[in-house]
Amino acid sequence: MRIPQSVIQEIYNRADIVEVISEYVPLKKRGSNYWALSPFKQEKTPSFAVSPSKGIYKCFSTGKGGNVVNFLMEMEGFSYLEAIKHLAQKYNVDISSYEAENGATSAKSEENYEKAESLRILHKFACQYYQKQLKESEEGQKEALVYFHKRGLSHETIELFQLGYAKSGLQEFTQYALQAQYREEILVESGLCIKSEKNGKLYDRFHGRIIFPLIDVWGKVVGFAGRLIQETAGAPKYLNSPESPIYHKGRFLFGLHLAKTAIREQNLCFVVEGYMDMISLYQAGIKNVVAVGGTSLTAEQLQLLKRYTNSLILLFDGDAAGIKAAQRAIALALENNMRLLVLQLPQEQDPDSYIQQYGKEAFLELVASNAKDFLGFYFAIRKDEIPKFDPFQKVAFIQELVTLIAKIPDSLQRALYIQQLAEGLKVQEEEIANRVEEAIRQIQKVEAKVATPNQKLDIQGLAIATHLEFASYSSSETWAQERELLRLWLLYAEEQIAWEGEIYRVADVLYQNLHDVEFENPIFQKIKSILVFEYEQNNLFDTNIMFGPDVEEDILGVVTDLQVQKYTLSENWLRHDILAPQEDSNLSKCVESALDHFQLKKINQLHKQNQEKIKEIAQKPECFEELINLMKRQQRIEQLRKELALKLGLVITSY
Repeated sequence: MRIPQSVIQEIYNRADIVEVISEYVPLKKRGSNYWALSPFKQEKTPSFAVSPSKGIYKCFSTGKGGNVVNFLMEMEGFSYLEAIKHLAQKYNVDISSYEAENGATSAKSEENYEKAESLRILHKFACQYYQKQLKESEEGQKEALVYFHKRGLSHETIELFQLGYAKSGLQEFTQYALQAQYREEILVESGLCIKSEKNGKLYDRFHGRIIFPLIDVWGKVVGFAGRLIQETAGAPKYLNSPESPIYHKGRFLFGLHLAKTAIREQNLCFVVEGYMDMISLYQAGIKNVVAVGGTSLTAEQLQLLKRYTNSLILLFDGDAAGIKAAQRAIALALENNMRLLVLQLPQEQDPDSYIQQYGKEAFLELVASNAKDFLGFYFAIRKDEIPKFDPFQKVAFIQELVTLIAKIPDSLQRALYIQQLAEGLKVQEEEIANRVEEAIRQIQKVEAKVATPNQKLDIQGLAIATHLEFASYSSSETWAQERELLRLWLLYAEEQIAWEGEIYRVADVLYQNLHDVEFENPIFQKIKSILVFEYEQNNLFDTNIMFGPDVEEDILGVVTDLQVQKYTLSENWLRHDILAPQEDSNLSKCVESALDHFQLKKINQLHKQNQEKIKEIAQKPECFEELINLMKRQQRIEQLRKELALKLGLVITSY
């Protein structure tokens, strides 16, 4: 059977949105909400809010918002069902007796989920196969196991990293998988097998190689890296799985599933290049380490690490390729507001060989004495050239560093680096500061050009709409009144208020007054339709209905906009006994006022339309009787306008 809505609701009830989001960005409490820099774009001022009481988040710089499931879908690329299953596992809700589908998911979502799940099952199967070949086959024991032991790996480490071996036969795994009833299509899609264009047969991607399983942050095998034991002419030393629906090279870090706890606890991460570098450091007791796996560090990998720390130490090879990789990493780290130190190991050494030869303590001493910030790194790699610089070379070198300093968000840090650069190159500090300011202006110009062209601050300054669908967000005459009514419905649906001498819920009052009224704003009308439908079906309100798998993205943004305020009262007001009125203390009056303002706006529209009709009919003598009726109607409308305006303390104007 499918996962019942009651079980999904139990998952929502147990899930702690603050805990989940804290795994991605550091949150700081301010008032009743938590705030952070946006995980969706680069920014210097926190605009990302999390409301634990409402169970939602809102990013005011991008307009994105939703609940804990929407956040996981956004960050991890999960389908709705994948996010639900992830939360169920995290918060110990048993859903094993239900099918891997749910009626609430779309057909495309189900298809994507089933494909990803099939690939994960296949990769787990393959991992177990490679491990078995390492332990049980004669080839694996004589070749791969001996190699691992020569590299200093213990039996426990081999088990922990699930290392394996792919035998030298060209169809060893292929035949094994086909016998286990795996389809050719998924074997090819996974990248574990390659289909020959000549004869149409399947062959193993990995053969005659030791196998490093690529395990994601959740502990699932998503790919493999195979290394030749004996280098062969024309064959690459390392061979990786191709990208797939479950493996994206630029967003993957080897060993993070094991290292993430230590990284968070020590607030520091060592970043190395190779798999053996990472494994050897981890085995030696340096647990806060990950490997990029032979690629340059990417912005996506840095965002992944920012969930756990803001401080990195990059260990790189001292050759030209290693220096270039370090320079790219420095620029990205500064752009992402991360602290990055760089450690250049002695000649002919890599992290694996160094830790094996000298041990943990010597390695940590080397880090403490030799790790340099980006400025120190640039001076170190050019130390032989700097004394010989002519003025043109010196200016070019300064400009290279100025561009990096300009990426630093903190003005005090920039000032210290400007001072350090000026002293190091014996240049006037003011000259460098001016160049940094110019570089900052250039960066801001570029950012302004690529910013979303239709970013629009609403009239209360409470939200920023950035999606194209928001173009009509504030285009209707009754926009402000419709917005306020929906805000009250979403925030206070189940709250009780006094109404016409009786006690009702806010949802009861708003439903009775609005269920058959058409809102002018199309997005607001969609939201109201959902609220009305839910009320008529269940007579209850659950905010998670607004964040289901089929809810449109423009609705998600507006709903969270309505529920999370960008600005809150300072706690200093209470400290100094300054009492500000709170709307929930007089909710009846707020609801009544909102309905009255909406009604007055509608009556004003009728007044204007009727007046225009009178002008038109007045030109037609044959329509005298219709003119009289219109004028009487106008009098009644005018009377209603005056009564409502008086009640609201407003002055009405004539058209």
